[in-house]
Amino acid sequence: MFLKVAKKTSAWFCVALGCLFLNSCFEVAQEFTLNPDGTGKVVIESAFPNISMNGDAEQSDEALKKAVSEFIKNTKGVEVWRDVTYSWGDDGRIKFKGTAYFSDIAKLDFHNQGTMVFGWSADGGTGELTADFKKSDNPGKPKEVAEDPEARKKEMLAERQKFRQSKPMLSGFMTGLKHKAVFNLPGNSGDTVNFKEEAGGKLGIEVTGEKLLEAMEKLLGDDKWLMANSFDPQQGPSDIESMSEVLFGEKGTVKAGRTGLGEPLFDYAAEVAAARENFAKLQEEFTGPIAPPAAGEAMKSLKIVGVQMSEEVDEKIGLRPFNSEPGLSLCFLGEFPGSVLAVSEIMLETAVGSDGSDPLPETEWDRKASFPRLSETNTAVMFELKLEMPKPEVKSFRELSGNIQYTVSGGEKEMDLGFSALKAGEKGKEFKAEIDEI
Repeated sequence: MFLKVAKKTSAWFCVALGCLFLNSCFEVAQEFTLNPDGTGKVVIESAFPNISMNGDAEQSDEALKKAVSEFIKNTKGVEVWRDVTYSWGDDGRIKFKGTAYFSDIAKLDFHNQGTMVFGWSADGGTGELTADFKKSDNPGKPKEVAEDPEARKKEMLAERQKFRQSKPMLSGFMTGLKHKAVFNLPGNSGDTVNFKEEAGGKLGIEVTGEKLLEAMEKLLGDDKWLMANSFDPQQGPSDIESMSEVLFGEKGTVKAGRTGLGEPLFDYAAEVAAARENFAKLQEEFTGPIAPPAAGEAMKSLKIVGVQMSEEVDEKIGLRPFNSEPGLSLCFLGEFPGSVLAVSEIMLETAVGSDGSDPLPETEWDRKASFPRLSETNTAVMFELKLEMPKPEVKSFRELSGNIQYTVSGGEKEMDLGFSALKAGEKGKEFKAEIDEI
């Protein structure tokens, strides 16, 4: 039997599954405004449930703020937000609206929302907008499909059966899913594939759960297509261009060409500067008043909030407790006297057991805390320290001491980095600044 590797899928379906299982059905409407240089803004309106992993759906003001705060915090590629509003809808979902500013549309990733991502490229007076299905964080390996026709037919039967088994569940999850994006683009219309004309010279594209399910059935029912391509409900179709044709009408990359780009559609720098003050107020609404910077005083408090012990076992067994090295791990929670920017280093320097023994790790590296985590308000830190496994007679510690190094802000000011020209390789006069790329 001969095997061939199918083309790598865009894993569009993984996104649908991931978002649907975590957030159930969502509706997203986006209106983008793009400048020729790629800077832009998007007004996003969405409705999504607030469902925890244990299935609870609390509807309180606190739960609402927390869900919106998490959405904003985990959304990538946004420089600043403006005009953010949110409330509980009559259907129990969260209704959100806001304007997000971005410098590169390709870096935008709205947390657990949407099925499509977009790109923009410009050269001279022409530009091109592209759309693709959102990538999965864990797309998996490309599926190997049999080249032998008879073997491939058996695979096709299994793929169709797998889809039929999962269809009732998929149908329930996909009902109500909707993602529509509308674009205000600079310049004039050029070569366009699968974008539809909207009122006022705008372009739009839309994906719904019903359309996705219909497209899956159509591709799986096409013997000729399925013979040459793979389809896995966890990975989606290997031929993403055919999927685009079934969904939108034309085969190929979803794109919208533009000519004669001309001037920006809006002043990006000015609007971002005006939005920053309001965004600071929004952040305070989520986190509460920002504490004043810490000034080097002692910690307000420091306590042990977690303990993990791992004894050494015979290496021949090939197993380790908690999958960790032997020893005693202590988890600490510390409260700073004010807010901090970052924790640069935490080092354990002394450890004395109740019997006078010293369980301090031998190397300096092992005495450092790994990945300390700051609270949302930057006023507390949680970290873990590792000790050698104490002897059985050790019932407590006489002393545990060390140092915590952190940085605070002393204010801010604008500085000219001293570039004589804005071009690659140009060196500035301040902070050893250098332009790598324009």
